[in-house]
Amino acid sequence: MMTEVADIGIDDKLTTSQRIGVYALAKNEKTLNHLLSEFSQEEIDAIVKSVESDPDAVMVAGEIGAYFEQGWAEFKAIAEAVGIKGLVKEENYITAFIADRDGLDEPDFTQGLTAMIGEPAKKVPGQERAIKRKSKAQRNLELDIFVIHARAARSIERFKVMAPIAKRVGSILNHQGLKKNLNDATYGHGAKLFNKWLQDSIRGKAAYDSSNFAPMFRWLRTSSMNYVLGWKILTAAKQGVSALEGMTVHPKMVPLVTANLAKMAKPGEFTKLHNEATGKSGLLKTRDWNRDLRATYNRKQVARVYKGKSLSPAAMKMAQYIDKRVTTAVWYSAYQLSQSEGMNEKESVQFADGVIQDTQPMGSAVDLPSYFRGGEIAKTLTIFQNQVNQNGNILWYDILGEKKGSKINYQTAAYRLMVSQILPAYLLGMITRGRPTADPKEIATDMFSYFVSPFVFVGKFVFNIATGQWGQRGSIVDVPFTETQRFVKAVGKGEGKKALKYGARSIGAWSGGKVPLQAITTAEGAWNLATDETDDFRELVWSKYALKKKKSSESKGPEVNY
Repeated sequence: MMTEVADIGIDDKLTTSQRIGVYALAKNEKTLNHLLSEFSQEEIDAIVKSVESDPDAVMVAGEIGAYFEQGWAEFKAIAEAVGIKGLVKEENYITAFIADRDGLDEPDFTQGLTAMIGEPAKKVPGQERAIKRKSKAQRNLELDIFVIHARAARSIERFKVMAPIAKRVGSILNHQGLKKNLNDATYGHGAKLFNKWLQDSIRGKAAYDSSNFAPMFRWLRTSSMNYVLGWKILTAAKQGVSALEGMTVHPKMVPLVTANLAKMAKPGEFTKLHNEATGKSGLLKTRDWNRDLRATYNRKQVARVYKGKSLSPAAMKMAQYIDKRVTTAVWYSAYQLSQSEGMNEKESVQFADGVIQDTQPMGSAVDLPSYFRGGEIAKTLTIFQNQVNQNGNILWYDILGEKKGSKINYQTAAYRLMVSQILPAYLLGMITRGRPTADPKEIATDMFSYFVSPFVFVGKFVFNIATGQWGQRGSIVDVPFTETQRFVKAVGKGEGKKALKYGARSIGAWSGGKVPLQAITTAEGAWNLATDETDDFRELVWSKYALKKKKSSESKGPEVNY
């Protein structure tokens, strides 16, 4: 009955549930204004009349209207208990939504809660509609009453659950002492990141952008990574480099991964290993490397931009093929390693799953970490994610951080550095050029571009300086000298003595973060190598000061500065 289409004398052929939706939206003054962007007043009157003549349709509209009506008292009490004031009850309230949204970008009632984190609330729940009325604008309104009810109910019920949690956790994060300690330990931006984390947790999603551009930017961000990794057979080979990241866990991983990759080359062996691994690991079984590409493939916002162009997911087949085999080999090798070290079955599976999570990221923009937790444009410009994010984490924390904290010795640090940073840089250089590296300068270029790759603005800037790639003229004079001076000062000066010691401020206004000093040390070392100012490759890892200090105290070894 609810899917039946009836001819009521208007051009649009609506189902019963859609006509009930129009009926409910027309009873509220604000949502009626949205309807008038799609229907004339005469058409709305005809739809309302058709619903009023159907007792079953009136009953459905009444039940859903009662949900909003009866929930008002509870909703208001919870909101006021957590400090949200100014709620005003609307007559015949119902939420207006835009159709064909995937849930990542629709406003909801938790907006009032997220505004409380880190700053006083500026808006109250429901104060802003999902859409804004514009004269003669054509909007794609959601009309189905059951879809409207489901989306609104999901948001309202989430608000009821999250409001008390937001108040308690928010009061902790707003403590001035905690903020100071967080910022001191995280180069000045820890409190902001924690606030964004809580906001995302309250909403249940990391992206919050209701504009029509957000889905397009998300698709472009994903597509750009998919293109780099999968469009060409040569560049698809880069996905296999992540096997080296898996070997950083322990030196015994090297022969295990190598042996399993060799074994999988034999007919039928890959299927056996993959079936055994996925039979033990739910994480590996449900891994879907490029699902975000498929999820956005036919989205209206994307289709409008790429009208008439083919967006074939077949381009990802090569990267998927390599990813499936690499992750299987790494997971199975980690499982074998843990078994040989005396772990039980459950512990071995958890250990292997952890190795995959840390070293084998997926290609989906939804799955990848949004390190700076900014909007879609900020994420696109900073793009601290995917494999380069793992590279940064391994360098800053697993190698330099653990060595500085005396958790590992110099031999282990050197091993991890070689396997996770130097070898991948060398291999990627060969893949990019299509030939083996010709001389030490090319190795230096490959290494430092790999080191600074997580930092798009800084990394690209330094890379262009070292390689002379400044457009057609091939000269640094193509870039204003004053801008170069500003960059050097911004990177070197930092923010006081503490910032100078632990990290320099990022020049990327979009990022809101800071570049670890190790990135600057690496870039300077590579620049010195490329310009023959030094022949010491250790300057890619340690500063000149640390190396000089080592000479005066050989027994201690070089101090790690980052």
